[in-house]
Amino acid sequence: MVLLAFALVNTVSAFAPINFSYKGDLVLTYLGNGGAVYDNQFGIDQPLPHAILGHTNGINPATPGTKYENIGKCYIDNKKVEVVLFIKTPPNGGSHTYYSNAKGSDGKDHAQVIKQADGSFYVGFEDWTDSNFKDVQLTLACIPEEQSIAIPEFPILSLQVALIVGLIGAILFIRKSKEN
Repeated sequence: MVLLAFALVNTVSAFAPINFSYKGDLVLTYLGNGGAVYDNQFGIDQPLPHAILGHTNGINPATPGTKYENIGKCYIDNKKVEVVLFIKTPPNGGSHTYYSNAKGSDGKDHAQVIKQADGSFYVGFEDWTDSNFKDVQLTLACIPEEQSIAIPEFPILSLQVALIVGLIGAILFIRKSKEN
């Protein structure tokens, strides 16, 4: 029985679609690299065109806790958007790009996507062989758009008209007072 349970758990894919059920702005937070030695690039593939957001090592590595804002919307044209994150890693034999929504070209899972209680997603990427999914660790959240209440603005033109009418009225009142 335990062997069967292990086999079932082992066949479950770690990658998954990432989407939100409300309008808002995407915010990605880099959590760290879990000790990975490669200079992995990470970024967003959808809904924007493929955009590199940072690196885990190298000359200018991202600092854990760095937030990337203005990277896309959770909904576009009132349609749910599938968000796809990626890493590009330079292991032996050339670089490989792995996505959060699919197995790698080697047939293995390279992303672990977990929906959090607050509605955000934790995404852990595996760059090579240790299968710890901590080589690039990210969270992705959708910050809801503020529900604005339309507040009518006081018409600016009516202030000018009231001033002119008031001045004319004051002038007429002064003239009439002098005549009497």
